[in-house]
Amino acid sequence: MGIKKLASGEEDPYFPIEFASVVKIGEQTGKLSALLINVSQKYEREIDTVVKNLSTIIEPVVIIIVGSIVGTMVMAILLPFFNMVKVI
Repeated sequence: MGIKKLASGEEDPYFPIEFASVVKIGEQTGKLSALLINVSQKYEREIDTVVKNLSTIIEPVVIIIVGSIVGTMVMAILLPFFNMVKVI
């Protein structure tokens, strides 16, 4: 994926060159809707893959954070009991 140059010479950050080429070819062949459906399916697969990988990466981090919060709460509850045993 690259950044396409506009007619004014500016770069277009929103539409990759591949997408612009597909639109151009679709307009020339008269099959723009079919090609756009294929492109949308491709981008949807890419997004699904990225989201799946991201959730796989985030899951252990969330488990560690929740575990440390629960551990802190347990220690906050149990430490006073342990200190009472030392006093007695």
